[in-house]
Amino acid sequence: MAQSGKNSVEYSLIRIVFACFVDFSKAFDTVNYWKLFNKLLDDNINRSIVSLLAYWYSHQQTTTTCVLWKTTVSRAFRIGNGTRQGGVLSPYLFVRYIRELIDGIVNILQLGAMLVVYFIIS
Repeated sequence: MAQSGKNSVEYSLIRIVFACFVDFSKAFDTVNYWKLFNKLLDDNINRSIVSLLAYWYSHQQTTTTCVLWKTTVSRAFRIGNGTRQGGVLSPYLFVRYIRELIDGIVNILQLGAMLVVYFIIS
């Protein structure tokens, strides 16, 4: 009799665990500019600021860019997507870009589910 009571207690403690693996190692490179700008406009960010960012990011596709590291300059290349790595705005723009993902995770947690999230940033 004691054994069946123990089993029923163990079954009632079982919880559903969701696991989510997110690889952000190349995330800055994959941001779609136009989706980002629309999200900024949806957040009522000043249209002039969004226009400036749109001009800035869209013209980096038509011009070439080089990387300067100490005294060495790389070969010229074009940037087609992504936020500017190392730019002071880039982390804020990226977080805005993935906010729906973050909101979805928060909603799952509010439902009482246990969620294990691994973020890979390297």
